[in-house]
Amino acid sequence: MRHLITAAFAIVSSFGFSTAAYAQDLSPFLQSDIPFDYSRGRNTGVLERYRPEYSSEGIPAGGFTISPRMSLSGIYDDNVYATKANKVDDVALRAAPSVRVDSNWSVHALSLQAGGNFLRYADETLKDEDGWYFGTSGKLALGTETSLSGAVRTTHTYESRVSPSTVADAVSSIPYQRTEMRAMLEHRINRTRLVGSTDFTDIDFDPIVSASGVRRDQTSRNRQVWRVTGQAEYAISPDAAVFGQAQYVDTSYMIPLPGLQYNRDSTGYRLLGGVSFDLTALARGKLGAGYTERSYKNAVYTDIKAFSVEAQVDYFPTELTTVSVGFTRDIQDSAVAGSSGYLRTAVDGRVDHEFLRNLLGNVRASYETVKYKGIDGKSDIVSVSAGARYLFNRNLTLAADLTHFDRSNQRVVLPEFDNTTARLTLTYSL
Repeated sequence: MRHLITAAFAIVSSFGFSTAAYAQDLSPFLQSDIPFDYSRGRNTGVLERYRPEYSSEGIPAGGFTISPRMSLSGIYDDNVYATKANKVDDVALRAAPSVRVDSNWSVHALSLQAGGNFLRYADETLKDEDGWYFGTSGKLALGTETSLSGAVRTTHTYESRVSPSTVADAVSSIPYQRTEMRAMLEHRINRTRLVGSTDFTDIDFDPIVSASGVRRDQTSRNRQVWRVTGQAEYAISPDAAVFGQAQYVDTSYMIPLPGLQYNRDSTGYRLLGGVSFDLTALARGKLGAGYTERSYKNAVYTDIKAFSVEAQVDYFPTELTTVSVGFTRDIQDSAVAGSSGYLRTAVDGRVDHEFLRNLLGNVRASYETVKYKGIDGKSDIVSVSAGARYLFNRNLTLAADLTHFDRSNQRVVLPEFDNTTARLTLTYSL
């Protein structure tokens, strides 16, 4: 099989291409339930720019547009099992078919999404993956100033090898099912925007294969999370607004961690305040800072209290270049024995540049530091990548990237490793 995958990799490479950005997902299980909303149409990023001669049009079907897509990637990974010594390299193929069905209605909106993410290694088949997802989202206008939006989605996916929550001795990929339901009500009164959001997430882990070759249960990591968030925003000018946000979180685990008598059920809250802005031909973003706390229902686990940050800024030095910087400080649950959770601080920077109308390049760097509560432990994760994307026409795109990860630990039973991945991806869209 190695010869077949190597041949396929060579076919994709024969298009004569250098680099494009791909980076393994470092985000936590739960994303922000009220998305960043700072664009007022005054700036357009490189990746947002509409290119009609290179944009797939989809297939018209009455009041809907059907947009199928197929991506095929050839991958080289120099450290498949994410180990510090005795590294094993391999090549792989990833196939990612997907389809979207979007309404063309003038007021309301409805979207259906489904897709797969299938990974096959030439030799190290324990790392093979069979990911998939399907879901729906929509928006209902309740008058000119009020709207109700919602989404339901279920995803069978795999945990990142560099996740601070990962299992220390897993050699197989770590699969889990994430099912989410979200609803958001938005109302505008002159310069004021009010948003109320609630979401429910159920996370269920499948068994893994450990380093000893034993198939091990992961149900102690299964949990359900309910969040309620309210946000008020006031526009002090057409370019800028101030906001305040309050969030409540309830987390319930099904069973305790192995060897422990109590599970990690908890409640928490976060208070955040800041500013959003969109300054013509200069910058746009959202900067928020505040306080967050996680209280565990059993005293055996250490409560977590911390300064919290959520920020994203896009800078536009020229029309052809976009510089993006993000910063996050939040609390996440831990799978490390003796630790209730961890405080995560992450900064991410990316530069996108349009060399030609159909040739886009980028570089990206991120740094994440994790401090575990309940134990004297810390992890640091560094990621850098570079890449480019070439648009042949409306339907065909070729992308390439080179990504490097490095994780170091202090008194934490998680693997230290560095890893470099090269990838070429050919995408066909209708």
